[in-house]
Amino acid sequence: MKEAVEVEVCSQAHSPHQLFDELKPLLPGAASEILLRLKRSRAALDPPVVVAIVTGGLSMIGILITAIITAAGRQGIIKIKTRSGEEIEFPANTSPQKVQDLLAIHHSLDASRIELIKTSDS
Repeated sequence: MKEAVEVEVCSQAHSPHQLFDELKPLLPGAASEILLRLKRSRAALDPPVVVAIVTGGLSMIGILITAIITAAGRQGIIKIKTRSGEEIEFPANTSPQKVQDLLAIHHSLDASRIELIKTSDS
């Protein structure tokens, strides 16, 4: 059985509910390996966050990132933060193949958070 990784997904351009609703239909073929859910914050007044439970390794992280890029309309910057504190940034208009290539370079990527950053021209 593959190990499941919990990844927080957030966007400056979407509320957590909007992001969840936009990502869900973009991942139908990966439904058994990427489970999306809204997770309540520990602080009662904080909004929930979108969490992806991923069990397919880097290829499924790549599919999740491609879905985020699609939801973003290919605008902005994707920022991945790893559990060790490393950060990787790339434009949201990066092709799916280039995303896979980038993930292959960072083969030990242990993503804890994937964020869509809205830029001034997006």
